[in-house]
Amino acid sequence: MKSDKSPARKKYCHSCLTQAAECGSQAYPCPFRLDSQRVPITGGGTGLGLAMARCMVDAGASVILTRRRDTVLRQTVASLGPQAGCARHDVTRLKQSPTLIAKVQKKLGPVTILVNNAGVHLKKPAVETTEEELLQVLSIHVLGTHALSRDFTTGYNSQKGRVSMKPTDILSQEHRVIEQVLNCLERIAQRCRDDGALDAQAARDALEFFRNFADCCHHGKEESHFFPAMEAKGFSRESGPTGVMLREHELGRGYVRQMNDALHDASHDPGAKDHFVNNAVSYIGLLREHIRKEDHCLFPMADRAFSEAEQNQLLETFRHVESEMPDPGAHERYLRLADYLAERCGVHRSTSTPSSGPCGCGHSDAGK
Repeated sequence: MKSDKSPARKKYCHSCLTQAAECGSQAYPCPFRLDSQRVPITGGGTGLGLAMARCMVDAGASVILTRRRDTVLRQTVASLGPQAGCARHDVTRLKQSPTLIAKVQKKLGPVTILVNNAGVHLKKPAVETTEEELLQVLSIHVLGTHALSRDFTTGYNSQKGRVSMKPTDILSQEHRVIEQVLNCLERIAQRCRDDGALDAQAARDALEFFRNFADCCHHGKEESHFFPAMEAKGFSRESGPTGVMLREHELGRGYVRQMNDALHDASHDPGAKDHFVNNAVSYIGLLREHIRKEDHCLFPMADRAFSEAEQNQLLETFRHVESEMPDPGAHERYLRLADYLAERCGVHRSTSTPSSGPCGCGHSDAGK
């Protein structure tokens, strides 16, 4: 006889996503990413709008919730954390749409996604609906949506070609490529653990990528420019997020050195392969969690802390450093190496490829 009881469904941890491992909650992995996206959501204080806001915040987006009454709105925003803000707005006031777009841009930067969620529901039969009530529905669902969409599109088109990437956009794109090679390293380690065969060439290529692209390029850019800029805005190195990130960078370098030593000894030391696998597993776990902390917490903090002028200045610093690189083609070479490893190891390629713009790294072959 079939039981009426279905298995308890896991709850997704919205309140402490970045500390899921520490708090012990069983959280589903985020199904998609919206890092660096800036999203106003009309009618976002409750119901479907609030649910969408939670999902978008969990996926890395910054959101602004709008509602006619801001009492509920402020309570909701407080529950969503630092990636959420609010703005009082009535979608039926059609001429106020440009004002809302300007408010959002002032708080977050140029809008990249618009969610027209505001609406009303007349809980009565159509034959009992008055013309005034129907006009109110049309005013919100049709005219309000049209006005906000039109003004958003107008502003978006006027910004195209003028809005440069933020420093966090570049760092986030690089995260996707680093994750791709982490998946390759995971496949190398798993095969070594399962059948004892270590793909030495793929392992050497992966370590070269992590030393030069992930560490010298990506972490070097953070340590030389991005973190100091955050600390200049008041973030403490001793007790703040940059100090945590720096300690994890050093821990990761240690794992890479251990893997490199194990790889060198693998041909004559029976225990070296296990040593390589154990350090690979630790490194993969460290960097995946490190990336999640930066995508979900650090980068949104930075986006709010830096003015547009400061963002542009930091980008220009990246460009200046890149122009003095001894090997200007290194960035693209390591992107090609990441794709070669993905093909060799049978893992999916990243859908987010860093531009050939401001890399800001010297790519010295450090740590060998």
